[in-house]
Amino acid sequence: MSIHSLTLPDGTIQPVVIHTTPSLRSYSIRWDQELPLLNVPRGTSMAEASRILNRHRRWILRRKIARERYKQFLQAPPVLGNESHLDSIRIGGKPLFLHWVEQDQQCLRHDPSRNCLILAGPVPELREFQEEIRAWMFCWLSSRILSELDFWVKRTGLSPAEVSIRTTRSQWGSMSRKGRLSVSWFLMSHPDECIRYLILHELVHIRHPNHSKEFWSQVEQNMEDYRKVRSTLSAFPHYPDWGSVLPGNRKKIRLAWPPDGMFP
Repeated sequence: MSIHSLTLPDGTIQPVVIHTTPSLRSYSIRWDQELPLLNVPRGTSMAEASRILNRHRRWILRRKIARERYKQFLQAPPVLGNESHLDSIRIGGKPLFLHWVEQDQQCLRHDPSRNCLILAGPVPELREFQEEIRAWMFCWLSSRILSELDFWVKRTGLSPAEVSIRTTRSQWGSMSRKGRLSVSWFLMSHPDECIRYLILHELVHIRHPNHSKEFWSQVEQNMEDYRKVRSTLSAFPHYPDWGSVLPGNRKKIRLAWPPDGMFP
């Protein structure tokens, strides 16, 4: 592993970690903690690694700016006298603040007026609450997915055969030819209108598997401002490692579909 100094398009110097992975066939680049990480196959020269990084300078700069804005976005609000701020994550397009308050019995409660999760327990350690927070996040996202599905199924007559949430970062959602709808876990970072658009988009794929004129025409018939909403689907957000997995450290959870009594 080595550290390379990369000059970004705005003239700033960005340290980049270069790591050699013997099993790799091609390079990969991502942000790891606070620095970009370039993974390269064994035998890749430093000159070649530098050329790769130079090709991705604009991407690195965009992600750096996005991360800095995200940190500002998650600045903690004032806490009550008996609370301590532990962390912040993005839910529904807004920061969700994680506050701890001392209490003998451990529990978690949501304060929507301040957009906070109150973590009550004897020890102010976030790791003690991680599974409970993931379970709350899962309930939040799954309820919105099922609500939007109920709306669009009634309106379009299109219904998936199966619905699941996955920890995918390559796409927000997908619809297989067998009608299996998958939604990215990280979609929870976006407002409700983005979830509404994503569900409609994937349902229309049941009738039009590709992005043909007919596909976009049906999307627009149901959501006239879809272009505006679509443009707000930004890059995948940064989440702490504990928040990047589903409850139980799973990569996929299948939802009950259709829920009893949701629609005739």
